[in-house]
Amino acid sequence: MSVHAFAEHLGVSDRMVSKWEAGGDEIYPRAGNQAALDTSLAMAGPEVRARFERMVADRAVRIERLSLAADARGLYGTRSMASS
Repeated sequence: MSVHAFAEHLGVSDRMVSKWEAGGDEIYPRAGNQAALDTSLAMAGPEVRARFERMVADRAVRIERLSLAADARGLYGTRSMASS
């Protein structure tokens, strides 16, 4: 589905959908737009919902890895400071 078609489907502008895509994990749609996204997903077929679930799971893994890496940096930073 094109950006234009998806925007029309949700009742938002093409620019809004492009902004969501460009913002990645840093974008949080407004409540009304999120409700439209949620409704669209609920009405989608099983293949679309399965793809969405895989994408969410992949994102959760990336976030966990980043969190573990940040924790490791904090531990190493503490150790190096303690040995100074």
